[in-house]
Amino acid sequence: MVSKDIFERVVSVIADTLQVSVNALSSTTKIKEDLHVDSMQIVTLMIALDDEFNTEFNLEKVPTGEVTIEWICEFVGAAIISTG
Repeated sequence: MVSKDIFERVVSVIADTLQVSVNALSSTTKIKEDLHVDSMQIVTLMIALDDEFNTEFNLEKVPTGEVTIEWICEFVGAAIISTG
């Protein structure tokens, strides 16, 4: 389970980066399908998450299919633990 802090920070970064309302985002929001994000926006989002969490995420571990905000939070949480 991901901490509330990580979830809130991830949602804030997504909202700021993709210019969507925080209220429109939930753990089940699908990044590509619901937010209509393309591959370049995914890279931009990952860079913003790198900056927010002061770490470097391995983009090769991001699935090419659909991901949810919950998946991103778990990905971030695992990266923080492994670098912590």
